[in-house]
Amino acid sequence: IYICKLIKIIMSNIKNTYIIRISKKSHVFLTSLKLKTGMTFVNLIDYSLGLNTKTNDNLIDDINVLASKNLSTLDSSKSSFKLIKPTSSLIDSFILICWKYYPDIFTKSRQNILGLIRVKLDTGSFPDYEDISFPLIDKSTWAQVFPKWFKNNSYRQSNFQVYIDNRLKYLVSKAFLLRSDKGMYELKVNFSISEWELIESITKLPPQVGLVIPNLLKSPKERPWPLVYRDIFSNDDINDL
Repeated sequence: IYICKLIKIIMSNIKNTYIIRISKKSHVFLTSLKLKTGMTFVNLIDYSLGLNTKTNDNLIDDINVLASKNLSTLDSSKSSFKLIKPTSSLIDSFILICWKYYPDIFTKSRQNILGLIRVKLDTGSFPDYEDISFPLIDKSTWAQVFPKWFKNNSYRQSNFQVYIDNRLKYLVSKAFLLRSDKGMYELKVNFSISEWELIESITKLPPQVGLVIPNLLKSPKERPWPLVYRDIFSNDDINDL
């Protein structure tokens, strides 16, 4: 396969992965495939070497199409391949609201959180909460607004799962969540009614590109409760009330 000819391993094993050196042309090729499929570089290379047979059905077609192009004319700069994805505050709200909508399971697994958010992004609503979403814009869901980011979302190293994992780490680092065990999370704070309303209002926003949400909640590590930093629906700082 095209990719195999361009890979040269130059460093030793680091946590089951390797640092590799590839040509600029290969980087353009791999980056284009990554954005088209949602797969990581590691998964693409593993697949090309026959080490991973799980992939999407269109990968071979994508490889053939890209291989037929003049890749030397493409720009391999980071900005040219920036993946468009939802704003972090939106994903944080999706994660936190799981404890309000499903309080019976206080300790939630990574898979449980991923599953709930996946349904919300793909259908427009959380499971059993069909009446809490705003009307869709042009009948689109978040998954349809960000198709490249959401593609192959069932794979551990997909852009979707990596992004959710990073937000979970952030919420743990800021003391909103507690990682009670490997892959298990608990809500570490008690949100007030107004704070839950603010978080919920974000989860109800219609799917759209270019949505910018300010930093809504101050970390418990940074200041006492209430944590609401700014009500985006007014010009008043709630902490000053």
